Amino acid sequence: VEPGFHMNKKHWNTVVYDGSVEDSLFREWVEHSFRCVVQSMPKKRQAELLGKWESGETKMENTAENQSIRNSMRKGI
Repeated sequence: VEPGFHMNKKHWNTVVYDGSVEDSLFREWVEHSFRCVVQSMPKKRQAELLGKWESGETKMENTAENQSIRNSMRKGI
């Protein structure tokens, strides 16, 4: 785990997923990041995304809206 590459190093990390971090810890970090990003969205969209997350329907289709979400997660917005 290293400071985020080209990102705000206070809030973002770079994680090399090479087996040196337990899967359960890695999943915890991903969920934390996901929830941080979702909190900045409108309440209706939050409910939709959190519902999908909790139901296990986490694969995001390649739509313009989802690409925007991915970019926000990368940028830390």
